[in-house]
Amino acid sequence: MGLTKLISKDFIIFCSVGAISFLIDGLICQFLFLNFLISPTYARVFSVFCSMNFSWVANRRLSFKVSYKKTFREWISYMSALSLGILINYIVFLVSLNFLGHSSFNIWLSLIFGSISGLFFNFNFARYIFEQLGKKSNS
Repeated sequence: MGLTKLISKDFIIFCSVGAISFLIDGLICQFLFLNFLISPTYARVFSVFCSMNFSWVANRRLSFKVSYKKTFREWISYMSALSLGILINYIVFLVSLNFLGHSSFNIWLSLIFGSISGLFFNFNFARYIFEQLGKKSNS
């Protein structure tokens, strides 16, 4: 990815949506860990699903300004495409958490490492999904 893509308006908005998604992910994970004693490795499965749904809605509207109607097919495509980025994110999270230990601070630190690791991959795949589905809906 070239420098112009890194500083594009779409990428900046994508990162802003990602920051909010990160907070949703982290707060839900932390809440489940502290209040229900659910291991962060399991709590994260639910928290990632919640944050991915938020990011789908926000990215289609804000980052990529999609004008066609939301569809289940688009949601599945988005979730499927970003699954590899989420997998990368989750693996880095697990490795980091196992290395650092299961404390509240380390959960957030591991979330940061995981999120950064999947960022560029997810941006390019999200843009591709919305562009391809947009072309099909305009045809």
